[in-house]
Amino acid sequence: MTLERNGDQRTLPPLPGEIQEAEVRLMGDDEVQRNVALTQRMVAGENTAWIEFVTQFDSLIFSRIQATWREVGLTFLSPEVAAEISSEVFAGLLNNEMRSLKGYSGRSRLSTWLSVVVRRATLRYLNAIRKRQGERELEDQADPRNEQRELQTCSDDRLDTLRVARKKLSPEDQQVLHLFYEKDNSYQQIAEELKISVNAIGPKLDRARRRLRMKTEEINSM
Repeated sequence: MTLERNGDQRTLPPLPGEIQEAEVRLMGDDEVQRNVALTQRMVAGENTAWIEFVTQFDSLIFSRIQATWREVGLTFLSPEVAAEISSEVFAGLLNNEMRSLKGYSGRSRLSTWLSVVVRRATLRYLNAIRKRQGERELEDQADPRNEQRELQTCSDDRLDTLRVARKKLSPEDQQVLHLFYEKDNSYQQIAEELKISVNAIGPKLDRARRRLRMKTEEINSM
């Protein structure tokens, strides 16, 4: 802000509100820049970037799966189903030479972009179950709460398969899935329970989810 008096222009100190707005804009810009840099490192194949991504956004992915589950009228989300959908989210980010990640341009925060990705992945998961059951698919923008009974039945059928697959996992894989999805423990709490570093939790969870998915596919192919 400038003040002109007798031809003399002087810059006045910004008002508190202006300072706060500038700080918010700056913080937002910095976060988006870090988000873009992170996805670029992931696309470049930097292993530490993937670990950083999983560690930072694993809990968000789980919470968005839960939110979408409630949105369609389902109340119970088993740890096996949550783990499988999470695995499909991560697999989707890697598919087609990380085409999805390459499409992130920084027009929004990565958390916002990822929330949309997770919601769509969860709806695709439910649609795949419904398709196997011969039911009509859910629409991305539809409000399908009137169909919750059919969805719950389809989900329960899928859950039976996942529970069998989970029993085929190693005790270590079963434990980390239990701690994260059933006990809702943080990475720090899981690290303390397993007596390993916090940075090792994300990759450990990711491997357990991938192995659960593989076991499920093996059962479905029988």
